[in-house]
Amino acid sequence: MTDIGTSQYWNDRYMEGGNSGFGSYGRLADFKAETLNGFIAAHGISSMAELGCGDGNQLGLVRVGRYSGYDISPKAVEICADKYRHDPTKSFHVYDPLGPPLAQTEQAELAVSLDVVYHLLEDDTYEAYMRDLFRLAGRFVAVYSNNTEKTEDYSQHIRCHKFTGWVERNLTEWVLCGYVPNPYPPDPIAALETSSADFYFFSRGEAVAPKYSCLFEGLKGAGAPGSSFHATVMFTAARQSIADGDLRKAAFSMRLAAGDPGARVLALANLGALLAAQGQHREAEDALKAALARDPRHKNARTNIAILYLRLQRWEDLNPYCPELREMRVTRPDVDRQWPQLVENVRNLQ
Repeated sequence: MTDIGTSQYWNDRYMEGGNSGFGSYGRLADFKAETLNGFIAAHGISSMAELGCGDGNQLGLVRVGRYSGYDISPKAVEICADKYRHDPTKSFHVYDPLGPPLAQTEQAELAVSLDVVYHLLEDDTYEAYMRDLFRLAGRFVAVYSNNTEKTEDYSQHIRCHKFTGWVERNLTEWVLCGYVPNPYPPDPIAALETSSADFYFFSRGEAVAPKYSCLFEGLKGAGAPGSSFHATVMFTAARQSIADGDLRKAAFSMRLAAGDPGARVLALANLGALLAAQGQHREAEDALKAALARDPRHKNARTNIAILYLRLQRWEDLNPYCPELREMRVTRPDVDRQWPQLVENVRNLQ
């Protein structure tokens, strides 16, 4: 642990002419902006608060009606206030995580944290930051970060946190409802254009548009009837990984569980849902078809493949599972708006 704390490190960095880091520039910044702008548009969001606004470069790519930015560095706030001085829809504030908690009267519909969580070095700073982040949110919270306790391979000013577990333990009214993987995972050859961070979305139960949703059938029991102890352990590990927000790890556990004949169908059904939630639609379809080839009436597999086809609007493929929905001839805007009810209909029709 360095002797220089979080606040001093970042204020010194900006005072010396530094910026928010490579994640706020180039293709990583473009990816974050595309994800946020899409989420804002899909959910009719008019206000956003960002806890850790940095130098404001990322903000220049985001489209939202009203914006409030907070940063631990007074110099960063000064930079942003000057950069956007002619924009009355934006305001900036110095944030002290160890000061009075942020007032809930300052809430925005969406609160965001971009490349901040793994820069919080002190336990009390991390704890206060997480509580303030969710206190700022009226409907949704978006966190772009890695989600692990592993830190030793990173720089001295990074300390990783498994924040999804913290939310589950401390803010039970908030649930992980969406996940968007970063298309540029770590690559030492292109270290300044890749990142270990992904997007995690939380709500108080409000459903998110299909592009962002995490929908899982199954994983409710310890395994499947007749499955081995190994498969049972893999199901348990997958459930924990989902709770932690690590969908890649959960999918890996399901691949291992699928090697057990007694658990194969349910594991493949769950694997399909996990892959679909990560945008790997072709792989998800293959897993679900493999499950249905072994048990054509398996409820979880039928439900998950129907949800996948509904998400992709592949009506002819959806027809064998939910012909009633095929007859609705739903358009894409209607799918986005009616998604929670459509998914419920899919489940009821199996």
